[in-house]
Amino acid sequence: AMAGLIVRDPSREMLTALSEASRHLKSIATRRPDDRQVALRQIAVDSRLARQFQAHRDPTRALEIYSGLAGRLGTWIEKEPGSRAPMELLSDIQYQSAAILREIGRPAESAEAYAAAMESLSLLTGDRPPSDDHAVRMGRIYADLGELFANTAPEAEQYQLFNEANRLLDSASDAVLEIRDQAMFELFYSSGLRLAELAALDVECVDDLLAGEVRVLGKRNKLRLVPVGLKAVSYTHLRAHETDSYLVCRL
Repeated sequence: AMAGLIVRDPSREMLTALSEASRHLKSIATRRPDDRQVALRQIAVDSRLARQFQAHRDPTRALEIYSGLAGRLGTWIEKEPGSRAPMELLSDIQYQSAAILREIGRPAESAEAYAAAMESLSLLTGDRPPSDDHAVRMGRIYADLGELFANTAPEAEQYQLFNEANRLLDSASDAVLEIRDQAMFELFYSSGLRLAELAALDVECVDDLLAGEVRVLGKRNKLRLVPVGLKAVSYTHLRAHETDSYLVCRL
């Protein structure tokens, strides 16, 4: 990640670094198949790598990685059926895959992936009302499905999808702002950023934040890498699920 500070296109450098890390972790995992920490790190790196391929408009590679991740997470869920973490990750991967499939003109497969993501979220929710985070993610799926079927489904079905999306998103609107504000506070407190530096952060910083660091342009246009506290990372992860137009402090 540090190498990204000295090149014109940090995201391209990040893509190269993550690809190398993924290859190394795959080799280590082959030699240490029962090492849980290696497996978790491999999942985290591959998830970020897939997002980088999405950003670089390479849907084929992104889908390939997401497919492999879904298989590994499915195995994890079978071994630990009560564990929520892999199901959370799986639902996000299914959603990202659905969005890619929709973008490249494969609507039937996209609908299946959206349905799989919804099923994963429903399993997490169980018989309880969905949490605010889950309500936002479910609302996004309903809205995306409404747009996906805009020219093919009957008008009544489209209305039902958008109506459900609005219901879920409205129910969580206050929590969305609360999570945003908490993410800003924790980031500001744990990193020692200046207020102007915090206000300048935008969507390009998300992957760095989730990895526990952030690049900021300070006084005299000096670029520096700042570590971020774990609590700030956890709120950033929640915030990243809420909207594709993720802005830490500009909504």
